[in-house]
Amino acid sequence: MESSERRRAKRLVVSRQCKVGIGGEFLQAGLADLSEIGARLIIGKQPEIGTEVELQLDPVGSLSGHVVRHTEDGIALYFDTTTTMAAAFLRNTELVG
Repeated sequence: MESSERRRAKRLVVSRQCKVGIGGEFLQAGLADLSEIGARLIIGKQPEIGTEVELQLDPVGSLSGHVVRHTEDGIALYFDTTTTMAAAFLRNTELVG
């Protein structure tokens, strides 16, 4: 089975700057893709798997989650809850680009 078939939620490719809170420090990152349950970020710092993070994306708001894997250029997050906030990220047409 291909990895795209195993996904539990549809992901959208996104090109948008965001901030990521890791241990009280907020870093600039690139939001690479997004779903209602998680996101992939382009970021220089790769905290340990399991680390709690906060994704901030203006003007929508923020979501908490944790690092589930490292990627070649950043990290993948799983949101702590599937919320209406995550759905709002996906509905905001300004994000897709």
